[in-house]
Amino acid sequence: MRRGVRNSFACLFVILAGCGLKEYEEKMVRAQARLERWEKEFQYLDAPLGIPVRMGKDEKAVSLLPIFLRPPRGINISPENFREPRFGLMFTFKSKGNSGPFKNVEVAQGDAAPEFPAEVMRCFTATSTPQKRSRDIRGFLGQQTRFITQEFEDGEDFYSVNFAKIGNDQVAISYRVIAGQKASALRVIDLSLETFAAGPEVTRAREFFDKGALTVPGHPK
Repeated sequence: MRRGVRNSFACLFVILAGCGLKEYEEKMVRAQARLERWEKEFQYLDAPLGIPVRMGKDEKAVSLLPIFLRPPRGINISPENFREPRFGLMFTFKSKGNSGPFKNVEVAQGDAAPEFPAEVMRCFTATSTPQKRSRDIRGFLGQQTRFITQEFEDGEDFYSVNFAKIGNDQVAISYRVIAGQKASALRVIDLSLETFAAGPEVTRAREFFDKGALTVPGHPK
């Protein structure tokens, strides 16, 4: 997937040609930031998850909101339970079996029902009181998402469960981590959540992933 990005600075002069000096310098700074972000994502994150549509009891889709999310490196991008999500809610993306701190990532989608967060939390068995906090995470492409994060342990592993409301839809993203490796996992969790996009923003996020750091997302062809 990496395409010699570090050796592609020469392309920047083509991309930025014709600009005034100040505009040129500003675009160089932004291009350098995109390049550094590209490198960091490919160091710590895997390809975007393939998130299936969850069907309700009436056999209709619970939510059709498109989602983009890059999980920590070493996580399978296809769920093992795409036909039967855990507790009817959680699609489980397991570790490929490497030695990293992450055991799995789980994703659930729901409508605007207020009981959705409680239903998700009932999928876990916490042995410590969940620590709850609200935080705004700004993605590299400018999108900002407010997450309600609940963190806890189950006696063996550490969990970070992150809830977001997007219009009339809700999303829950859970990261399961070996408890003793929590410290090294927290920054990667934030980096993963920074890639989160939903609705119209998914197109821009995929463009950045597919075409690389030297492509300006949303730039006319």
